[in-house]
Amino acid sequence: MNENQDPLSVTHRLYEAFREGNSAALSSLLHPEFTGHVSDGMPAGVGGPVADRQGMLRVWGTIAAQYDVRPIPEEFIRADASRIVVLGHYRGSGHRAGGGGPIRAAFAHILDIRDNAIVSLKQITDTASWSV
Repeated sequence: MNENQDPLSVTHRLYEAFREGNSAALSSLLHPEFTGHVSDGMPAGVGGPVADRQGMLRVWGTIAAQYDVRPIPEEFIRADASRIVVLGHYRGSGHRAGGGGPIRAAFAHILDIRDNAIVSLKQITDTASWSV
């Protein structure tokens, strides 16, 4: 990664990787000491603490297997020198037999950046909107 990359730039790269469906880029953006938290009540049992980067990649893979959905960032807020809060919506649909319904769920992502990588990510979302 580039030296001294601005945390906002790292954050933008995360959403570019989601938009492109680029799992290698997603993996490379997570710090070796990554931890996370996914909103309790998320489908497929993925809610709760995430111990490491491999765990987060499993969460994203599980969601991708059941939904055609991606996060659409709408606002980036610099909380401090290394923390970015992103507000937006997940948009897409489920993959259930016969077609899943549409998903539009608000989210807040709180990202901490260190060494040009995401060292923590906390997801807050309207989990009821995922029940399609």
